[in-house]
Amino acid sequence: MTTFGEMTSQVQAHLRSFVRDQEQSTHLVKSIGLGDDKLYVADATLVSRGRIEIDNELIWVDKMNRSENSLEIPPYGRGMDGTDANEHSAGTRVVISPLYPRKFLQDTLNQVIRQMGSTLYGVEVLTDDQGKQPLTRDDGGFTYEVPDFVRDVLSVTVNDPDWNDDSVTYLRDWTFDKNAPQSVSSTGRALYLYDDWIPGDLELTITVSRDPIVLTGEGQFFSETTLPSSSEDIPVLGAAARLLASSDSYSVQTRAVEAATISSKVPVGAAQEQSKYLQALFVSRLDEERLRLLNTHNTRSRYQR
Repeated sequence: MTTFGEMTSQVQAHLRSFVRDQEQSTHLVKSIGLGDDKLYVADATLVSRGRIEIDNELIWVDKMNRSENSLEIPPYGRGMDGTDANEHSAGTRVVISPLYPRKFLQDTLNQVIRQMGSTLYGVEVLTDDQGKQPLTRDDGGFTYEVPDFVRDVLSVTVNDPDWNDDSVTYLRDWTFDKNAPQSVSSTGRALYLYDDWIPGDLELTITVSRDPIVLTGEGQFFSETTLPSSSEDIPVLGAAARLLASSDSYSVQTRAVEAATISSKVPVGAAQEQSKYLQALFVSRLDEERLRLLNTHNTRSRYQR
């Protein structure tokens, strides 16, 4: 299973065509703390005044001392552009003028993961041992409070722990309320069960669909989004398409056309065409995974109320 950090690197590879536009880099020779305003690197001659990236932090470099391979940071230089200032250990890579900072890549990946939630969904199983006990009983039915992340209920089953064959019974007479009053459910989600069964001795299992969970740590696996594991390539395609769509913006001149633009060997809009190609792949893969998901976790038939 791919990690969030590996997905970020895959997006970077798409954006630099896997081999070109490699950023120059060096590395820290001394660790730095949260409040440090001076860095020591292996080769300061590679660094110029501007942004550098260490892990996921963007730092503004004000001055370079090439004789001692040190970089001076102004008071506003740590945690630039919404990144967080962090400690960094010796040996960590220092990227000079990063083309696409990792934080922005990961923010875009999470935006695409949220977007995928409108077409795909995560599947989670709720059981009694998660505290989903009946709240009330009315006219022979039971009301269960379910978490607020539940999008829909796919199936409801009961089984007796004393059964030797591990068979289950699918309940068919139930209703899922997505806008339950607070007096019924504190989460605003309630499941009403009307089947003729006796709770307590039987184990209740509720299979639900949910919105995907965004990723925050480099080492988190894609499976933690709760989306199907086979769809892990889709956020990479979507993020690369989004970022390539804006990569021509640097060449848009608001006052005059520069000579570099006129003499460019790459036609204006080339990145847009590549973005459209990746977006088409993104949409195609999303449709494929939608069909796969529906065939894997179809909603059980039940009575309507």
